[in-house]
Amino acid sequence: CHIFKLSECIQLSNPIVTLESGSLKGRGQVSRGGRTFASFEGIPYAVAERFEPPVEPESWQGIRDATRPGNLCPQYQEMTQTYICVTEDCLFLNVFVPTDNQSQFSVNLTTMFYIHGGAYISGGGSIVGPNYFMDEDVILITINYRLGALGFLNTGDGLVTGNMGFKDMILALQWVQKNIQQFGGNPGKVTIFGESVGGAAAHSLMLCTAAKGLFHSVIAQSGSALNSWNVVPDPAETYRNFLERLCCNGLNNSLKLECLKNESIWNIIQEQKIYQFGPTIDKNVPAGDYSVFPEPMETLIQSGDNSKHLPLMIGRVEMELLGTALMISKDNGAVGSLNENWTSTLLSITDYSFFVQPEDSIERVSQSIRDFYFQGRHTVTNGTIDRISLEQLLTDFYFFWGLRNAALLSTKAGSEVYAYTFKYNGPFGLLDYLNVPEEEQVGPIHADEMQYLFNSLQEPQKRWPDIKEGSKDGEFSKMFVHLWVSFARDGVPDATAFGKNWDSIPKHKGNDLDSVVDWYIIDYPPKAGPETEDKYLQERAKFWNHIFERNGVLPVLHFSMNLLVLIIFLLFCGNLNN
Repeated sequence: CHIFKLSECIQLSNPIVTLESGSLKGRGQVSRGGRTFASFEGIPYAVAERFEPPVEPESWQGIRDATRPGNLCPQYQEMTQTYICVTEDCLFLNVFVPTDNQSQFSVNLTTMFYIHGGAYISGGGSIVGPNYFMDEDVILITINYRLGALGFLNTGDGLVTGNMGFKDMILALQWVQKNIQQFGGNPGKVTIFGESVGGAAAHSLMLCTAAKGLFHSVIAQSGSALNSWNVVPDPAETYRNFLERLCCNGLNNSLKLECLKNESIWNIIQEQKIYQFGPTIDKNVPAGDYSVFPEPMETLIQSGDNSKHLPLMIGRVEMELLGTALMISKDNGAVGSLNENWTSTLLSITDYSFFVQPEDSIERVSQSIRDFYFQGRHTVTNGTIDRISLEQLLTDFYFFWGLRNAALLSTKAGSEVYAYTFKYNGPFGLLDYLNVPEEEQVGPIHADEMQYLFNSLQEPQKRWPDIKEGSKDGEFSKMFVHLWVSFARDGVPDATAFGKNWDSIPKHKGNDLDSVVDWYIIDYPPKAGPETEDKYLQERAKFWNHIFERNGVLPVLHFSMNLLVLIIFLLFCGNLNN
């Protein structure tokens, strides 16, 4: 079998690379800065039967066309309110490599492996574009993985062990180790990164024994293994309810599974929308298979067995759920429910009831939350103060608390951890896209940083314009991309352009979850580097730590899809201009 040599010629218009599995024909493109690069899209890295672990695909004869993305995995897309149910043959990846009009690929490039977000129920590798990263000396890889029930169903009895979406990611990373040298990449320099659920997935893989050695640093944007929505606590209950919904109950176990395997893709995608699918604890697996997460995430992170030598960059957007808070505050019915039925309404958007012990009470905990965030005000209004208070409550519960503890516990486990806050509130944020009045756009929200890393590809999901060189946004975007690439390359972020060095969290701070954390500020014009948590931010972290300590639970929250569905609605189909 002929293996591609770095000395082989690259024709920019139709670059060809030969792997052990076969040859690929890509296409030449031009980056934002005018640099030439080669793209190879729709590369099959795995095949899988429904609810089964993935396996390597068969080799092919001749030259495979790799000029177009492969099929997206089955999903429901909120923006267009359409189902993508064409095929389950969707395990494809895309590789983008700078060429500079040279006759050969560069050698020893760092690889950045991007995991898309979408609440584990939507998204794909072909939704974001490579044009900004291709101005740097880096290879970018984006992937599809199985979603929803097809990627994360866990029967709870070992029949289907779940986490198939993660097994897809692991096999894709194995593909990188096997093949990246043929594109000029260094298999010893691979960084995995993602945003939201993609960030949580990247951080979760950092804790996974099966993924050990497949990557060498991690960037977790607005998501971690410890965030409230990352793990499904009772997959067996979800399975039972899902069976009933699809009329597959009332059979013995093997026939129930057979019923699901014979169900149409359309029915599965239609019915899964109201259920929770995501990572699960899969301690008991059949012979020949392997466990992805044999213990709870907090146990895995504290052991440090797999992550102690991996640098981690982890952070958040300043006002993650401002859009959601605006949505709620502009709904008179929702505001009325908060005032008239505070406890039950709060539980519907932050399901904290699981950690309340018998000696405590849900009412008392809910009242303490109200007292802390609304300073004892008995009436929640749709005014600015209460919108900000609601944003802080939601952001702390769903993002800040989990990210902060993940940073500190990873530090304790031995990782060099770099924490950041993204504060740049540019003109093309998601609130602007949703026609929110400018005076209400008081900070960047969830996913607002994405437009500065990637050009947006798919219509009608193109949520932001391409950012051109020469503009303020273009200058910031170049600085931001370089910051990410420098961390992937060196394991330490080069923050020179932002005006001050970026130090990792001191090791001693990992011993106390109430430690003060310095968050490096990513903004433009650049601020003075790290920002120490102010007293109120410290108190917000301590507030949740105290609740968990009082109720004797480990630092992990209950998975709740409600807020994620709300986020997806906000990103893809909301209009807040009223």
